[in-house]
Amino acid sequence: MYIRKKTIRLNKIVHTRFAQNLVNQLTINDIKSSVYIEYNGKSVNAKSIIGLLSMSFVAGNDIDLILTSDIERKLEKDLPVVLKLINEL
Repeated sequence: MYIRKKTIRLNKIVHTRFAQNLVNQLTINDIKSSVYIEYNGKSVNAKSIIGLLSMSFVAGNDIDLILTSDIERKLEKDLPVVLKLINEL
């Protein structure tokens, strides 16, 4: 199992539309890695709208973005795409 962890600062409030768009974009962009977001000791699947909304993020929060995969190439391909998606939404 390969893991990539990146700490990022949210520049937006995570509301329903943001969560829905992120989940949709992760699916559309064919992200094969498992994507988790960790905040305040809690971890949720980033492909889960309810999970994202349960975290109560606000703009300016630092979160840990964690990608896991059995194939390292997938992580190297997926991480920049996921970071770009989060920053563009």
